[in-house]
Amino acid sequence: MIAQSGLLIALAFVWIYAWSQRSRSKIVSYSVMAVTAAGAVLVLLPDVANDIAHFAGIGRGADLVFYVFVVVGLTAIFNLHLRLRTEQERLTAVVRELALMNAREPTPPP
Repeated sequence: MIAQSGLLIALAFVWIYAWSQRSRSKIVSYSVMAVTAAGAVLVLLPDVANDIAHFAGIGRGADLVFYVFVVVGLTAIFNLHLRLRTEQERLTAVVRELALMNAREPTPPP
């Protein structure tokens, strides 16, 4: 019961944070809220995870939760990678523009 309470509190904080960030990215925040709600259901009703796992051909509900976590984690890492790459490209463009604006004529050697 203590573990369930702790997990539910943690999930509530994640859900509240996702709700507060919905103006920045609706798709991401609503996705996080949906996954958080599903996690809360699985914490409250662990037999549901077993039923879904058996339906999907997976032995245990814990394995199903782990597999889903791996997929969600890899998706988040890929999303962060794409965002970092975009920011690097923007920074490169800004630095190039700044370099061109501050370019000077070369001075001849003495």
